[in-house]
Amino acid sequence: VRGAVRALAVARAAGFPARVSTVRFRDELTLVLPGGLELRLGDGRYLALKLEVARRVKEQVAPDPKGGVPYIDTSVVARPVAGVESQVEGRG
Repeated sequence: VRGAVRALAVARAAGFPARVSTVRFRDELTLVLPGGLELRLGDGRYLALKLEVARRVKEQVAPDPKGGVPYIDTSVVARPVAGVESQVEGRG
């Protein structure tokens, strides 16, 4: 919980322009924005830098018309990755 609260505080202090609807902090810290975009921030180190990288990449990530989950992964700051993860339907 402390990691999630810290991430939100850093995002606010850094002037990150987007609202955050969900914070997940299991193996890695992930912020989910209201439109569904996931910001995958890794282990929580260098948050201000990772959020700045995500802010710059964010405008280039479009929603997936097929309903996939768009994401920006800055867990390795020097090599950010953006894409869409397909949603796999449950099996009956």
